[in-house]
Amino acid sequence: MKKLLVLSAVLFTAVTIETYAIGLGVQFGGNMLSGFDEPGFSILISPNEQVHGAVTWYIGSGGLSLGGSADYWFLPIKITTLGPGDLKFFVGGGVYARIAIWEDYFGLGAGLRLPIGVDWKANVFDVFVQAVPQVGIGLLPSPGFDGFYVDLNLGARFWLG
Repeated sequence: MKKLLVLSAVLFTAVTIETYAIGLGVQFGGNMLSGFDEPGFSILISPNEQVHGAVTWYIGSGGLSLGGSADYWFLPIKITTLGPGDLKFFVGGGVYARIAIWEDYFGLGAGLRLPIGVDWKANVFDVFVQAVPQVGIGLLPSPGFDGFYVDLNLGARFWLG
């Protein structure tokens, strides 16, 4: 029975890796509305070309925040072929959660995102620029409106599989 479970897991993993490409990459950016005073760095994990996840760190002079986001690019439109790849415009939807730790503040918030941008993909590599309007609610220290943000990001991914 144990061998059957191991064999099933190996076959499932092999089929999954063969069926879906996985994109790993980095993303840099900051909040356009605050003058980019909080540059960020993200590690991207994308199970396919429409679903994108990121773990993001923003570091400022008074503290840091750690966040996570998940987006779905539901409207990719090919603009043109540029060299070995296609340049696409995309619109998506997603969610985020963020923990902020500053000198005299601890906060937890979550909200909705609307990524809008362009993506150039050539074979196993892509580069994108996106503006991401976000609106959220604060959960800690007190529940309520968490504000409106517009992140601007530049990112790159390497696709495996």
